[in-house]
Formats: sequence, structure tokens, C-alpha cells
Amino acid sequence: MYFGDSCDITGELPGDLLVVTAIDIDLETESFSYHWFTTSRDAIELADEPANPVFAVFPCFGHIHRTWDYPNGDDAFERVRQYEYLAVIEGTKIGGCPRWIQEDETPPGARFICSVGSTEPGYSCDWHPSSYPFINRRDPLDAWGTDRLLPEPLTIGDAGSLYVFLQPNGCTIGVVQCY
Repeated sequence: MYFGDSCDITGELPGDLLVVTAIDIDLETESFSYHWFTTSRDAIELADEPANPVFAVFPCFGHIHRTWDYPNGDDAFERVRQYEYLAVIEGTKIGGCPRWIQEDETPPGARFICSVGSTEPGYSCDWHPSSYPFINRRDPLDAWGTDRLLPEPLTIGDAGSLYVFLQPNGCTIGVVQCY
């Protein structure tokens, strides 16, 4: 995850590029390791790292969109259907507040820096047509055609999220929660 465009949101970080790797396919909290790079200095070093993935994940691309979290703002949205999902945005994001799936598990003294949500592409098939492709695709994915041969979407547990924190000692840690 690239933080270079978000320094005003996150504050000081150990680098501007965070590479998160998983040591096994279960994608539990203990499965992840965190590696910071300064892109201007370490980009070549990162490119030279050997890649031996256990499994391939469908390539995803994001779009910068600034939002605002209202962690105590449920009352402001109560006239809207399913208002509890509007106060704090869920999904992959940098900064703001974590939108916990279960109870708050913020590590003591740690600062939330980002979350990575599971990617569930809008596959299109006979019984479930979808018009929501990824940002880098013009058409929805075809679940039974050539798209079924693509790598798996990133699924953290049961459509969960990875919440990433920076501890006061500079260590990066994560918490996984699922539905």
C-alpha cells in the first residue's frame, strides 16, 4: 500500500510503501508480516526480492478518494437505511478510523494507519447479473467463462479485513476480523 499521497492523514511513517505478505493461506492475524520501503531508495531493492507465492491473488487497482469518518456519528445518519455503515467507511483505506467487523481490538497505544478489505468481484452469471466491475475493467467478470481461470480474489477469512497499526516503538502490527 502506497502512503506517499497520504502523509497529511497518517502522520510520520517508517516509509511510504508498505508491503504486506502472508506466510500461509489461512490469512489469520499471525499470518502477516510487514515490510516498509522508501520508494525513492528501496524500489530497486523490492524489485530484486524473489517471489515465491503460495497462492496468487487477483490483481486489484485502487482509486484515491478522500472520505471522512464520524466514529460517534451514527445519530447523524439514522434517517438513512443501514445508517450504521455510513459513519465509518469499511474496506481498503488509508487513515481515518477502523470500521470493525466485530468488537474494537485496537492494540494499546497503537495508531491506525490502514485497512485492507477482502475483494469480492462482481461476477456476472445467468442468475446474478452484475454491473460493478473493478475500476481497471470495463465489463463485469464472467464467473463461468475465461475469468474463472484468473487468480483468486483476496479473501481474508470469511470476507474480512486486515487492520494495520503502528505501535509507539515503530513496529507494525495487524488485526484480522471476519464476518
